Amino acid sequence: MSAALWIIISVLFSAGFLPGRRCLNLTELTVPLHANLGETVTLYCHFDLGRATLYSVKWYKNEDEFYRYMPDNDPKTHVFSLPGIRLDVSASNMSQVTLTQVGYTSSGTYRCEVSTEAPNFETSLQSKNMTVLAYPDSPPQITGIQDTYSITDEHIAGNCTSGRSNPAPVVSWYVNGVKARSYYTTEGPKIEHDGGLYSRSTSLKYPLNRLNLDSGLVYLNCTSSVGALPSQSTLFTVRVSSPSANQKLAQQGLHNSVAGGCLNHWPLLLVTCLAALS
Repeated sequence: MSAALWIIISVLFSAGFLPGRRCLNLTELTVPLHANLGETVTLYCHFDLGRATLYSVKWYKNEDEFYRYMPDNDPKTHVFSLPGIRLDVSASNMSQVTLTQVGYTSSGTYRCEVSTEAPNFETSLQSKNMTVLAYPDSPPQITGIQDTYSITDEHIAGNCTSGRSNPAPVVSWYVNGVKARSYYTTEGPKIEHDGGLYSRSTSLKYPLNRLNLDSGLVYLNCTSSVGALPSQSTLFTVRVSSPSANQKLAQQGLHNSVAGGCLNHWPLLLVTCLAALS
């Protein structure tokens, strides 16, 4: 083999264009989209070195380095002070970092950067965003709504108050599964609480003549939403008294009574019927 051909093959092999060499590959970066205020969060950086040797793993927040792992150094780890970063060094290594008591200043873009030793000197990196929120401390509460209304009443009226969170939640009303239009609801100002938390109340005033009252039941659902977090909800069932609804509910009750009573208590019913005929 000529010297020129050997040089070409060596260059191609080093660059990864020939079989037998695997390149550095950062396979997965795991960073939660949202984190709850005060909780502990672990970020994961998984990589495949191929045939290379690890030189370093570095973690950054918004372009500022806060953790470095170098297996050939003593000590192997080095921590850099950074606002919003409280690192649990004992729970951090070359594939993960653990942040404790995350605060609002912990929000940002997190990057993992992996580098290999000579002769390749490869570097692979990925970044993801994390936003710290204060999750709602309780489901929404519905107040002021009666259990039973009459068909002669004009409105179903009440209030829904969210739990405390940051940012302030969005409160919505649903009537029989359909979101109530804005002219049936009134959103109150956000209420500030200790610790930078907020709650919000939204009232409902829904006309009964806009509802199908054949069943005699109205299902009210209040939801509280914060950012992209799953919504919290509270369901309240109202009975509306009307001649047709009362008859339907009575028939349903009779059907249930007969279906259950005749099967389970037929001896007692038989004795009662015979006594009435005698």
